[in-house]
Amino acid sequence: RRLPVTPRRDAADVHPRSNGHTAQVTKPQARPANGGHGGAAESVEAQRVSGDQPQLRGASGGCTPDHGGAPGPHRGVVPDGLILGRVSEDLAKVAADEVDSYLDARTRKLGAASEMVDVGLGFHAAESSGRLSEDVPVSEFPAVLRFVEAAQKTLGNDPGIRIERLNIIIRRFSANQKLGWHRDAIGMFDEDIYGGVLYVGKPGPHGLTFRLQDSRFQAYEHAGAVLRSTGESRYQFVHGVEVAPDPSVRPRYSVTWRWFRLDFLAWHRASVSLRQRWPINFAATCLANGLKWSLVEAFLRRWQQSGEVTLFRGRNDACGPQLSPGQIDQVWWTCETKVPDAELVQWCAAICQEATQAGPRPWGGLDRRILPLLEVWTRTMPDPDAEPGSKRRRRSRDTPEPTVDSDQAELLASMGLPVDFSKRRRNA
Repeated sequence: RRLPVTPRRDAADVHPRSNGHTAQVTKPQARPANGGHGGAAESVEAQRVSGDQPQLRGASGGCTPDHGGAPGPHRGVVPDGLILGRVSEDLAKVAADEVDSYLDARTRKLGAASEMVDVGLGFHAAESSGRLSEDVPVSEFPAVLRFVEAAQKTLGNDPGIRIERLNIIIRRFSANQKLGWHRDAIGMFDEDIYGGVLYVGKPGPHGLTFRLQDSRFQAYEHAGAVLRSTGESRYQFVHGVEVAPDPSVRPRYSVTWRWFRLDFLAWHRASVSLRQRWPINFAATCLANGLKWSLVEAFLRRWQQSGEVTLFRGRNDACGPQLSPGQIDQVWWTCETKVPDAELVQWCAAICQEATQAGPRPWGGLDRRILPLLEVWTRTMPDPDAEPGSKRRRRSRDTPEPTVDSDQAELLASMGLPVDFSKRRRNA
């Protein structure tokens, strides 16, 4: 069957901001005001695609390379757990205009990386300093939020907006800009990662790429294309956007959204007492279920530090508390005398067994022991309402003030805990 030909765009269709454009300012290549190609406003039911059928079926049951925003053929085999769909191009166009207006107001020179806005609960501040703050409010991008809501309904399993934990990354790619290979932070974000294309200069399979060993997959991109990454596509594959060999496929406007994990937020907002008890609960529960200390230590320590067992290959693989050597020693000493909670041990028994029996790490993939250990870490979080000392007894006037010797003071200081050095007992 002969396919319809996409109409050629005339000079009158070019976005007005293209006049006088140079490579030294933030304004990207011209984006046509009509979104680049014909508009089909209806949504298409998203399908999970796997096996030997790397395509998304539209409402008509067929796929075309480029006609009216219809889904086209992808390149490669769709990873397991990757769900593809599309939403109204009108929603995508309005959101792209909103992003244009925001980014054009921030005059910056173009570099190798795309222009980016960190919206909602900030990712970069949390990653670099552990600071949880909202740098750019979600209210600044109402059109993008409408696009997000429509995409979640299209892709199924709609979790709602949950704005208190929401992080949105908006990117604008110009010529020669890329996004490096990575997987979204395992210990920071929930499993489901959503993404969408607001605009692309030339529809086709030349944008976001998923890679694992020799397997590569590139989805057919057009305005309104959306995806949800779970399972293998989330945890084993890495993804990125390579420099486009054809400059006509740029600019590219995309949005990614995800939610911070509850245990990540709880750890960064925890009191000193809870930060002491949580790693001890985790370690005691794991050891009682037969896990080796070397594996427990590998999960607790900072990802840069080496040890008998290596779990994390990089920052984005890292989970848990990321303790220093001194803090890990304190956990070990406490676990030698601590009696673990029998109910908690039983609750985590099956998960610990899963960590013991996990298969080998795929080359370039995530260690399969990490996710079971992360689940145990979440389950062993102490109850914040049961803080020791909440019903603290009043000390008698005759009771002497507690003292701390030098060794104990150094240990407490290495764990970041307060020490009253004025009452420290000196060694003889």
